[in-house]
Amino acid sequence: MTIPKLVTCKHLQSIESAALADGLPVVARGNWWEKGEGNNIYFGCVLNRSLLEKRFQLPAFVEWYEYDGKVAGHEAGFHCKECNSLLVGGLATYGGELWPNS
Repeated sequence: MTIPKLVTCKHLQSIESAALADGLPVVARGNWWEKGEGNNIYFGCVLNRSLLEKRFQLPAFVEWYEYDGKVAGHEAGFHCKECNSLLVGGLATYGGELWPNS
């Protein structure tokens, strides 16, 4: 299996690499924020915040982020405030496969 080129910043790439290696579906890649900065990736799962924070050593400027736009979409994951890069999945409120699950 060939893993695609990573799109997030260096602070999120360890999580992105692990998600891609586990075969998580990518819903969207690119920049969907108005500022025109940073690259983002949206995975078709619910990110397990507590396990990911334990498994990966994230700097303090990488923060948990949630958006519930209801009909406009929803996302939850990690936002690198230094690079304005985002790695997200869906909000747990709406269900979905939890990753990682152990």
